[in-house]
Amino acid sequence: VLATVMSDDATNVFVTLTAREMNPDLTIIARGENRRTESKLRSCGADTVVMTTTIGAARMSQLILRPTADELLDQLTDGSGAGPELDHIGLRFDELHIDAGSSLAGKTLGQIEVRGAHGYLVVGVRGADVTTVMHPPDTTMISVGDVVVVLGYQDDIPELATRWSPGSTPRTMTYRGVTTTT
Repeated sequence: VLATVMSDDATNVFVTLTAREMNPDLTIIARGENRRTESKLRSCGADTVVMTTTIGAARMSQLILRPTADELLDQLTDGSGAGPELDHIGLRFDELHIDAGSSLAGKTLGQIEVRGAHGYLVVGVRGADVTTVMHPPDTTMISVGDVVVVLGYQDDIPELATRWSPGSTPRTMTYRGVTTTT
């Protein structure tokens, strides 16, 4: 992975172009300041473009619209506004890579997702074709090669991975009065 984060857009375009020529398989994350530069960075090989001006504008609007929520998030960070440190409140994001033999393959999100206490929330699914669905519906079918992005309590995420790993034994679970075998 290469991150090109110079303050000059032209330099980031040059680094991206040069790196892409040197290694077509490299993942490139590039910083951009000007909205017009985003398309240039993508066309010369950047996989992801981080628009720092846009991020700053969004942060400022949050300060205006939701000052209390922003203050709480600021307390969870180092004050830079870089984003919440979810582990301070017992949460974490994780990825479940669906490999051949995974018991998740062929199931819908509705069959595996548990919302609420001691559960996790599926935030998105990136398909093997690299398309991403954010807040996917319960009817989304999980396939081999997919990556399921979940948000959950730190203690529940390892259990989730273990429960759905190849060779795991089915177990009975009751949630909100409904009993299922997983």
